Amino acid sequence: MLQTITHIEKINTDNYTIDCLFEEAKKLRRVNIGRLLNQFPNTPIMQELLDVENFKQVSIDSFGALSWRNGVDFCPDVLFEQSIEID
Repeated sequence: MLQTITHIEKINTDNYTIDCLFEEAKKLRRVNIGRLLNQFPNTPIMQELLDVENFKQVSIDSFGALSWRNGVDFCPDVLFEQSIEID
């Protein structure tokens, strides 16, 4: 099933996670962006998001993906698969 993110509930800058509402699942889930960023240690555009002020600039684009002003975005299907459900 294709997922889209409709709401950002909380941005956790201490551990680089984002609590998001996924429309199709109708569930709040925690996405660990820090883990994804660590997969790209030599990619400056990704490492920019480790700056807390840059990380907090997250938004939802027209495709329901998390995106940042520097052009980084993550597919909501991938984020859903790697996220955990929270209460």
